[in-house]
Amino acid sequence: MGITGLWSLLSPIKTNVCLTECEGKILAVDLSAWIVQLQTTSSSAAVSERYLCHRGIFFKTLKLLSLGISLIFVMDGPVPPQMKRNRKTRDFFYQSSLQYKELLLAMGLPVIESVGEAEKLCADLNRKKIVDGIITDDGDVFVYGGEIVYRGVFSKKERFAEKYQMRDITSSLKLTHRDLVVYALMNHGDLTDGVPNVGEKTFIKLMEEFKTNQFEDALERIQLWKNSQELSNLETKKLELLNMKTKHCTRCQHEGSKQLHAKQGCLCCQTAETCVEVNKKADHNSYPLCSCQQHCLERHIFPYTTEMKIRSSALQSDSYFPNQEIIKEYLENENSFDDPKIQVSWPNFPKLFDILGTIIKLTPSEMMNHILPAYIKLALCGIVPMHYAVPLGILNSCTESTEKCFQVKWKISDLDEYIAVEDKCYVLSIPKHMFMQRYPDMAKTFTNPNELKRKHDPPANQRKISEFFKAKK
Repeated sequence: MGITGLWSLLSPIKTNVCLTECEGKILAVDLSAWIVQLQTTSSSAAVSERYLCHRGIFFKTLKLLSLGISLIFVMDGPVPPQMKRNRKTRDFFYQSSLQYKELLLAMGLPVIESVGEAEKLCADLNRKKIVDGIITDDGDVFVYGGEIVYRGVFSKKERFAEKYQMRDITSSLKLTHRDLVVYALMNHGDLTDGVPNVGEKTFIKLMEEFKTNQFEDALERIQLWKNSQELSNLETKKLELLNMKTKHCTRCQHEGSKQLHAKQGCLCCQTAETCVEVNKKADHNSYPLCSCQQHCLERHIFPYTTEMKIRSSALQSDSYFPNQEIIKEYLENENSFDDPKIQVSWPNFPKLFDILGTIIKLTPSEMMNHILPAYIKLALCGIVPMHYAVPLGILNSCTESTEKCFQVKWKISDLDEYIAVEDKCYVLSIPKHMFMQRYPDMAKTFTNPNELKRKHDPPANQRKISEFFKAKK
């Protein structure tokens, strides 16, 4: 899954961030990538794939929701791109994914099916500013035009992820979206085997060569390779060089011999006797260039060395390189989704408990202990309405995961059948800034308990009592 070496190519611009920076934002989640990761884990675990995937998706989702992040899940459509490998297994994967879609819908979360690849629709949502970023470990999303990607969510540290931004790729690595399409065409991925022996270093060298030769659009340039008379002529000249063995002076590196130059001088060095010795530590550009046919040909070919090498390898492995269908897949969008009104809602509790009670074997009370904290935090961020829960008061201050919190007592209503506690109240730790934004008066009362007891300021014309008892000298 993904394109070989792409994350390594982009690693110089990655930043490690805490996901609290995404509070109040909308992120698209590549659901299909999550499912593949969990299925891979289940193959080496002593539990069923169905159990592990349901549990993994449920708890990973709650962790993100508890950070005040609104989520839109995107899944692969039933029909993959024509050039994709393992097309025969796609329908089976799609059918098995529908059960996880049902779980997320019961949690009140939007799930969208892409026409083709999930990462393609994620990129489109990001480009249209419907979402603020994308959660995925699949680098294809940048080749499809994604702008902000969070990778490795929860893989190493709780609440932390690697953040990659297209604007940093452009400003720091000097690579455009179309350059990344070129990289995808040249490296092994879901859609192509790539070009042999072209890794990230060779690719960067090619991009630098293109810029030196003033080819601004790398994708347009490689599409000319097959029928390029210019490059074919250079290949012919390169073959001619193999048969050229002109003798050169070991002292000045120009045509002739050291002995001949000592007697007759060197035309390139413009000397009547001997020649100018090349200082190996100095800049060779400061010396006169050799005018022999061999060096003239070498200088003519040299600016295109990397391009010619990759072109030859590419056309030998695939005479139709680059594949126009793959370029079309990365640049054109078949998804027509542009509805910005899609949003998170409270769960459908009966349906959710039916799904999880059957598969994960949690009681309704146990599930409420996990669900309520996440959705109350969403409500405090204004993502869902403040249904079911009313704060009764702040009991204490505390710190959780280095974050300052209030321990708040909440009264839960209309969910009696799912709650085991007698008074229908829960004590939850809520980040202070979240609670203070929604309930400033309650937070102020707890923080400054003497504030309400303080007397009102006296009138401006009221005399102080000390004025009636002034000491007389």
